[in-house]
Amino acid sequence: MIRRLMTVICLALLASVALPKAWADGNRVGFLQDIVVQQGDTAENAVCFLCSIRVEGELHGNAVAFLGSVKSENHIEGNVVTFLGGVQLGENGSVGGNCVVFGGGLHSHKAGQVNENTVIFPFALLMVPVVILILILYTISAFFRRRRYAWAMPPQPPAMR
Repeated sequence: MIRRLMTVICLALLASVALPKAWADGNRVGFLQDIVVQQGDTAENAVCFLCSIRVEGELHGNAVAFLGSVKSENHIEGNVVTFLGGVQLGENGSVGGNCVVFGGGLHSHKAGQVNENTVIFPFALLMVPVVILILILYTISAFFRRRRYAWAMPPQPPAMR
């Protein structure tokens, strides 16, 4: 029974990877496949997971990349959000809304390419809560490990003559 279930799950994962990018009402969604808005082409929103977005045409909405980056050679009318990826704006690239970058960098040719707010969270800042949690768990486990094991008594000092 479990073997059949695992086979079905593996086949479903392989099918989802092999599927082409989704296009619905001008929206583009990608999973493990880069999204490219070609020059002369238009799209509403672009969302990708484990891939990158490259905008050479017109993007009227938002660009969101999880574990990927956004590269724009043209104007993006909405917001740009990346998680563990960077944003690169070319000479003619600009963002009409906000630009939020978690764990990456923003590379632009000139100031003012982002019309509203720019928020950049460095990767080190994202890792601080993880490191604190690891230290707390290590301290707790070390405390219980010490209490569980009996410590051998040190040898007696030699007798004085």
